[in-house]
Amino acid sequence: TAVAVEEALLSAGFQVSGLARTYQEALQIAGMSAVDAAVVDVNLAAEPDGVATARALLRRGHIPLVYLTGNTDEATFERAK
Repeated sequence: TAVAVEEALLSAGFQVSGLARTYQEALQIAGMSAVDAAVVDVNLAAEPDGVATARALLRRGHIPLVYLTGNTDEATFERAK
C-alpha cells in the first residue's frame, strides 16, 4: 500500500512530499515542493492513470520515476516504458 511505501521511505531517511490518489493530487503535490523522485502506481483511483500522471510529472522536469503495479498487461507495460 501507499502508506507502507511511505513508511519504508521515511525509515530509510527520505522525505515524502505527500501521497496522491489521483492525477490532480499528484500534480498539486509536485507543484508545492521540489520533487527529487516519484513513486507512481500504474493503477490510480481515477483516470488519468499512473502512466499519464508520470508523463505529466516528467513534463515539469526530469525526475527519476519508480512504477509500482500488480498489473502485468502488456499494453500498460509498453506505455510505462
